[in-house]
Amino acid sequence: MTVDIELYLDSLEKNYILICTSNSVEKKAVNNKLTNLCNLNIHMNTCGCYIGLYENKFVIHISGDCGMEKTLSISRLIISFISSHKNPTPEIVFLIGFCWGNPERTKIENIIISNTILSLNRQNLTENNVEYKGSKFSSAINLNSISDTINDEIPLAVIGEMASLETLYASTEKRDLLISMYPHILGGEMEAFGFIPSLNEIPWLVIKAISDFGDNKFDRLRQEPSAKSAVITLEKVISILDREKLINLNTTTAENLRLVDRLMGKSIKVLRKNLNPSTLNDYLNDEIGPLVDYKLSYYITSDRYGYKFVRCLCDLILEVVQNSIKHGNASEVIITFNDTNIIIDDNGNDFELTNLQGNNGGSYAWSKVKSLFIEKGDITYSFKKKKHKLNLIKVNKEIIKIMSECTAQIVKGRIGSGWFSDNIFSYSEECESIFVDDRHVRMASRRIMLISEVRKFIENGKKVYVAVSDKDEAERYYGLKITPELLKVIIMGYI
Repeated sequence: MTVDIELYLDSLEKNYILICTSNSVEKKAVNNKLTNLCNLNIHMNTCGCYIGLYENKFVIHISGDCGMEKTLSISRLIISFISSHKNPTPEIVFLIGFCWGNPERTKIENIIISNTILSLNRQNLTENNVEYKGSKFSSAINLNSISDTINDEIPLAVIGEMASLETLYASTEKRDLLISMYPHILGGEMEAFGFIPSLNEIPWLVIKAISDFGDNKFDRLRQEPSAKSAVITLEKVISILDREKLINLNTTTAENLRLVDRLMGKSIKVLRKNLNPSTLNDYLNDEIGPLVDYKLSYYITSDRYGYKFVRCLCDLILEVVQNSIKHGNASEVIITFNDTNIIIDDNGNDFELTNLQGNNGGSYAWSKVKSLFIEKGDITYSFKKKKHKLNLIKVNKEIIKIMSECTAQIVKGRIGSGWFSDNIFSYSEECESIFVDDRHVRMASRRIMLISEVRKFIENGKKVYVAVSDKDEAERYYGLKITPELLKVIIMGYI
């Protein structure tokens, strides 16, 4: 699956991690650690561009060639990507991979974490000497404030300055000459000098594991395990930065859930290894809950399931997941949202919902769903081979598909702007039907603009589905006097 970056600019603006790699070994190591990985179309040639999730954080991974002279050099690619006003700004940039180390200050398997780069790519050559013209660049990320935490949680990490220049070191003599001039450096690499100066105020870190010492014994045998070590370190550094509030990333707001939903596809996976008894309930309520809500909203239409469906089904699903992990010894639970049913599948102990009793959360959630939907014939329940299956009898498959693939998203800064007021939505132009969600609109002027755009969609041959909160808001769209065959207004209730 390929995701077009232009459809999710608002979700990504200062809300994603940008990872840069410069060869296939590093690229593979990064991609193996990202979940829900998709190809990302950024409308430029690369050696691979991807988008995925790391612990519910958006990650974009751009891979290129090493050095600076090649057309697809990672440095050239990052400069082009960052400098384009069409692309979202990252919250932080990481350069990930392997490097050579200073044997006086490091050892093989150390991972260098650097927020200071000494660019040495400018040189003066004389008959008897090489003179480097060094320029130092530092990141806004202050590693001194978290160095103790890094040392405690990443024992093999070393924090300090790295040299960066477009030179492959495989000579003890040449390496020692460089180190004699800059004995404080921890090691060197070949990419940072090319794009770090162009990042301006964007925070960045270089994380590279030492695979060799740049000497006469140079080989590539340790590059693959070193790349893997760098990625493992990256995961821990992201967690530390997040915990210390040095980065701010969010995937659970209404506008961001659309991209999360696109990446996750039909299923949400909850893993026990990432949780403990004290964090399970918070994680399910605060992180998984909004995703489940968003998925369930696909099934709502005014003439079928109402807004109570989302509240009740979300409650039941989260309670089932909690019970599976907490009491059923499940190590993973997968919630799959199909067109006409929802399946909760775990690898723990068997337990049918019909056996729930008492006054606990699971029993209460089950009784609500049973009385409001199952006893009325709107939903059926079955349990077989560790799978809870909720069949949705009244589902509208056409609307589910349109909401999933053809939602029009308001582009920030365009409503009320004289420059962009004719194009306030981002959406896939391949869609014959468009879904517009009016429920987030609070201002009358904003709604007037949406209604105008809905009319334009229909005039251009599109069929439009509009979600509103109540009958009064529905009347505003009915005022367009467009037949239900072209304009379907769905009262979904308040968010």
